[in-house]
Amino acid sequence: MRPDCWTRHELAWAIASQGRWAEAEAAYCEVCDARRLILRASHPDILTARQELAWTIASQRRHDAALKLYQEVLDARRVILGEDDPDTAATRQAIERLRRGVTTMPRHIA
Repeated sequence: MRPDCWTRHELAWAIASQGRWAEAEAAYCEVCDARRLILRASHPDILTARQELAWTIASQRRHDAALKLYQEVLDARRVILGEDDPDTAATRQAIERLRRGVTTMPRHIA
């Protein structure tokens, strides 16, 4: 991954961690768009950014939109990483929790 994409991702995470949800959502969209230019759409780095984007959407109480995005990420992770992969499990858990009204902060590895 190019350094500028990594830096943008870290900036999006920092903004989201401060609770600046709308700004973080825009930043994550930019990260996803930039990564799509250099990586395939199903690349794990794009899926990570999309998972975190779903979290920012859920944090704005837009649960239906977040669930839709989480489900897209889960479907892709099942194919690419497998059902037993920790990232697949994390997405599945985020969906289960959001269906109960709980927004889960994703695991972020810098």
